[in-house]
Amino acid sequence: MIAAAEMLRDEIDAGRTGDKVPCSDPAAPLGTDDEAAGTPNTKAQIDDARRQGPGRGIKSEPVD
Repeated sequence: MIAAAEMLRDEIDAGRTGDKVPCSDPAAPLGTDDEAAGTPNTKAQIDDARRQGPGRGIKSEPVD
């Protein structure tokens, strides 16, 4: 099963959240630092981030 943080990171990287153009961003390891510290984000925290993040309702179109 894919972790909630990884699913949100994939949505952001794909441009589905409107936060950025579709592109992988290895410099922004959402959730990775928390998991390495032994304190992974809860599902509720990830859900809050998804709801409150910038660009909600905006869809990015691929750049040609």
